[in-house]
Amino acid sequence: MITGNDKYTFKLSGSEETHDRMTETAVKFNEKLSKRGKSLQELTKDEFVDLIHEASGK
Repeated sequence: MITGNDKYTFKLSGSEETHDRMTETAVKFNEKLSKRGKSLQELTKDEFVDLIHEASGK
């Protein structure tokens, strides 16, 4: 399965449910990143981890 956004493309395998969950997490991650006014490259490792946890609900 190939997915991504306007900046990144990913080749992944997994079920449709997994893909849907990953897509939802990616959308939420990008929304939260935009609210911080930063690009992915500007995040620290800790900020990335915080955002991915927030976006995934874990």
